[in-house]
Amino acid sequence: METLQTAAIDLANLLQDQSAGMLDPARAVTLLERAWNDKVPIAAYELGQVYEIGLPMVAAGVDPKLQADLAKAWSWYQKGADLGEPNALAWFAERDENNAPRREQFHEKELAITSSLHSLRSCRQARAR
Repeated sequence: METLQTAAIDLANLLQDQSAGMLDPARAVTLLERAWNDKVPIAAYELGQVYEIGLPMVAAGVDPKLQADLAKAWSWYQKGADLGEPNALAWFAERDENNAPRREQFHEKELAITSSLHSLRSCRQARAR
């Protein structure tokens, strides 16, 4: 059964590749969803990719439900990550790393806070006189 599931994922990837000459985005999604229902964790990652990028020929009006949809993509990535799928976990790690505050941002905030405190002290000292 595992070989059949892997073949379904491979076929779904071919069905999304225009250069393979077998373009059928709707069937690709169906195969991936079926693989997910058969408990194949990589299917969640692949579906996340489908919805993050969108599928070929959507712009030509083939199937608007296959357009890029980041909320749906991250929902699929989350499902894969919940099952320990390594690609989905890596995708989350990369996103978290890209969204993490940089050291310079902390320094900028520290300077702003210090400046505000200095201004507050100056105002208090001026009132006290």
